[in-house]
Amino acid sequence: FHMNILLFLPGFIYVMVKLKGPIFTIFQIIIIFLIQIILPSPFIMTNAENYFKRSYDFTRTFDYVETVNWRMVPENVFNNPAFHKLLLITHLCLLVIFLLVKWEKISFNFFKNMRLDDWSINAKLMNVDKTHIVKVMFICNFLGIICARSLHSQFSIWYFHTLPFLIWQTRLLTVFKVVLMIAFDYSWFAEKNIYPSVTLLIIHFILLISLLFFEKKDERKEDEKKKDIHKIN
Repeated sequence: FHMNILLFLPGFIYVMVKLKGPIFTIFQIIIIFLIQIILPSPFIMTNAENYFKRSYDFTRTFDYVETVNWRMVPENVFNNPAFHKLLLITHLCLLVIFLLVKWEKISFNFFKNMRLDDWSINAKLMNVDKTHIVKVMFICNFLGIICARSLHSQFSIWYFHTLPFLIWQTRLLTVFKVVLMIAFDYSWFAEKNIYPSVTLLIIHFILLISLLFFEKKDERKEDEKKKDIHKIN
């Protein structure tokens, strides 16, 4: 399941750039790359081609019979490369939307706010809210999952532990939040047919829209604003 870690990568890059700037982020990515080479070096030295083909096979076809998330799609569409490309494009678009709408605001100061203009080696560490960091990482993983070509039953471990956090970041009613969690269990562990698949799609869509438009306000930021107003007065 190490391929799942790649879904966190966009969020990781965003957080690193915000914390320490582009140069620091590039060094971190190099370290990640070197670890991926050093740790499996015995396998790479023995059969490098087979190792990389098996470990990072982005062209692998998935079994329609076992799919959980796209059961409602006809098999010929499910196996069509155009469908896979559409999911990839959707994933990239969602990442850009969250970046420009939720995490950063489109403005003339965008590059400065993102620290893309700070290319110093010893860039100063910026204070970024820890809850925001966790939220960004979990949302990036969630976006990758809802756009995945196929999810089988065991793949629920990729994100089930993040769902309570993400759902409780929304302004949905508590009862509705609990219903979403129950429906999630049903969609993953019920008999494989179109109904659990449609249920999972609806859950993902509701949570996606809620995170985009009905996200809970950051109470700490609101408290800081009130304190600033009191100071001014």
